[in-house]
Amino acid sequence: ARETDREMPSASRSARFARAAALPLLVASLLLPRAHAEIHGAFAHGVASGDPTSDSVIIWTRVTPVGRDQPDDWDPGFDDAFEVTWTVATKPPWRLPREGTKSFLPEAVANGGDSSSDFFVGGGSYPSVSPDAFDFGWGEGSVEKTGVVTATAARDWTVKIDVAGLASNVRYYYAFEVGTSVKNEGAFGPSRRKKQSPVGTFVLPPPVGTPYPNGSSRGSPLSLPLKFAVFSCANWAFGHFHAYDAAHKGWGDTLAAWLHLGDYYYEYGEDNYPNHEESVLERWSSLRPRNETWTLGDYRARHALYRSDAALQKLHAAAPVIAMWDDHEIANNEYTKGGENHQPDREGVYGTRARAAVTAYHEWLPTREPFHKHDWDDTRNGPFAYNRSVHFGNVVSFVVLESRVVARTDPNGNPAGNVFANLTRRFSRSTKDNQLAPARWAGSALESELKRLKSELDAYRSRDDAYMLGAEQTRWVAAEARRSRDAGVAWQVFAQASPVMNGKSPDVEKAADALDAAKKLPPPGSFDSWRAALNAWTAWDDDDGTSSRDSESAFGVGGRLVGVAAARALLALGRYGINWDFDDWRGYVAERVRFLNAVTSSSNRALILGGDSHDAWAGVVPGDRNTWGLGVETSAAADSRKESHFASAAVAEFDAPGVTPPGAFEQAFQWAPTELIDEGHMLSNVGTMKYARTGNRGFLLLSVDENSARGDFFFTPSVRERTYVPECGASFEVREAGGGKTVPAPSGDGDSDGDGDGAAAEGEVREVPFRGSKLLKMTDAACPALPESLFVGSDTLGYAGAVRRRGGVANAGAADGDGGDA
Repeated sequence: ARETDREMPSASRSARFARAAALPLLVASLLLPRAHAEIHGAFAHGVASGDPTSDSVIIWTRVTPVGRDQPDDWDPGFDDAFEVTWTVATKPPWRLPREGTKSFLPEAVANGGDSSSDFFVGGGSYPSVSPDAFDFGWGEGSVEKTGVVTATAARDWTVKIDVAGLASNVRYYYAFEVGTSVKNEGAFGPSRRKKQSPVGTFVLPPPVGTPYPNGSSRGSPLSLPLKFAVFSCANWAFGHFHAYDAAHKGWGDTLAAWLHLGDYYYEYGEDNYPNHEESVLERWSSLRPRNETWTLGDYRARHALYRSDAALQKLHAAAPVIAMWDDHEIANNEYTKGGENHQPDREGVYGTRARAAVTAYHEWLPTREPFHKHDWDDTRNGPFAYNRSVHFGNVVSFVVLESRVVARTDPNGNPAGNVFANLTRRFSRSTKDNQLAPARWAGSALESELKRLKSELDAYRSRDDAYMLGAEQTRWVAAEARRSRDAGVAWQVFAQASPVMNGKSPDVEKAADALDAAKKLPPPGSFDSWRAALNAWTAWDDDDGTSSRDSESAFGVGGRLVGVAAARALLALGRYGINWDFDDWRGYVAERVRFLNAVTSSSNRALILGGDSHDAWAGVVPGDRNTWGLGVETSAAADSRKESHFASAAVAEFDAPGVTPPGAFEQAFQWAPTELIDEGHMLSNVGTMKYARTGNRGFLLLSVDENSARGDFFFTPSVRERTYVPECGASFEVREAGGGKTVPAPSGDGDSDGDGDGAAAEGEVREVPFRGSKLLKMTDAACPALPESLFVGSDTLGYAGAVRRRGGVANAGAADGDGGDA
């Protein structure tokens, strides 16, 4: 080496010495913070409020750590933390171009226009307007509450604040500010330019039992009736969240709150529900994570994906949310000890998965967490026990139920397994068995087999030891309803995941005959009648199910091939009343009776909200308690549309359609016209079901005052396209039946907890004995006009929005100012 040095030219030796001298400086520079390495926070997931009381609300946001402004910058780390300033005020914040920036801004923005939604993207790689071009702040005297909270990786950089000490009937605005990561401040000092979140708004209700000052001129920003949008079941890859878009554009901050009844997101990965072929490609391609969610990181990433949706962000900012999970927030058909979509050999211990999912749920939603939020074994006040009541003055109390992880018994063990699939296999078993032809079912061995199956399944779903709520929560339901009723609240609304009213399988045979008799809808395809179509699809008089079917009769809706075995299975479900769903209240009949006893023995006027089915339903629970089990129902020969059937109901019910995924019949029998399925449901559930719509996605708008509750079903087809033509499908009004009629308590006395115990609580004084909730009547109502604001918006945030017509067909509600009569 020395010899080499002696022979090295002087210039080379000088370069080597220079490099050696520079090495310590290089090391030092790597150890010091770099000028471009500032990690700052951004608001990529919007803001939200939730679980309002008369003097407090939860506000929420998420800080996204941002770095790598240049290729050699550092990535954000898990040790980055951010001080987040939150503010609640009576006026929205101001936002103005900074001095010296106006000449560089588009004229509309420079003159005070909004650049928060329209970014004026030019031909370059970046938006032409920078957030740094603006100053923002709050008007003098408008700030009511403010504070600082730290966002860290421990809660996925989400922050929630329970803002107390506020007033009811006041319009509030809130927002957040964030600068650089706390660990950067030693190197850079406090951030010179803070970022402000989007602005949210809310109005708190009066204390329970207190009347609303109706209308802004009388002291309230919200007028009666109070409006609540109700949603259920949003699956990212099945399509666009048009229902959220329509709700925030059409009603927005006129909503007192909005409810999500479960399946806020789905746990499936890229290969299941939907798979690539079923999905909307652009949505499927953006699914994160690609795998099924079962770890805390997975659930957090799935929440982050959903909360990136522009329409959902806008809706969250417009009004408080009242949310409750169902099964897909953890795993399909889950219960206290597992789930249909949980495989322990691959996904580990179910309890660990459930805790991870509920942890992420409380992190990513503005939930008012239970008292013992770290005690997972406490089923009364721990993180799983999210059942609670939310009151809106003297108008309505929402009693929100938890029906999955606290007490639910296994919904997956019915003796017939997947009824759709197994009945189809049964009809595929032998092409030589002439009993398979529907024309020869009557009196056959096959008919006896199908009747035995019905009896076996009915016995299974009537088990007394099958629970959705459990005894403790059922008693709590009765107590909460009594507390609301005794405070003078007009309506007790029980918000939970699933339909409660009778939902027997659709009788498509009766439906085909009824559609032919009504002559209101043309037969499908080239068939002469609905009955002819059904006979062709089921190969009605064909022993082997194939020889009599020509090429046309083998196809149904959308040109889909009709499998004879599947068509016969659908026919058998309705003809013999075979239950197929054991995951909703139909699978827990004894528990349903206990729940309804608690509701009707404690409420003033009882209304149930449900979801889960992805379809829209309206109906009643009859005033006769004998119909609440599997027993007597009103005559199937009666006309289900006569108002007399709905004039003495114990409970009225509205079940919201899903946001994107298809309904069960729509998915299993894609070839079957939804008109046939809907009519079949109505005729199978005479006297209880007033409305069935299984082919469209959307939401329910619930409007409530002291005297009436109204449900408007709004649909937003098609979720597979970026634009949609909104429509009102039907509207119904619920009022007291009149005459002071009530539902007697099970024991003959009032105030039962569902078990027949009507004893007064210690210290309770009853001036007037309560004899049961008021009987109700449900009537048709005219659809309201669609708001003009529905048709205002741009495509810059991912939604082209609502349009008045598509393909030359106008939306009647938008064009004429009336959605039409129900």
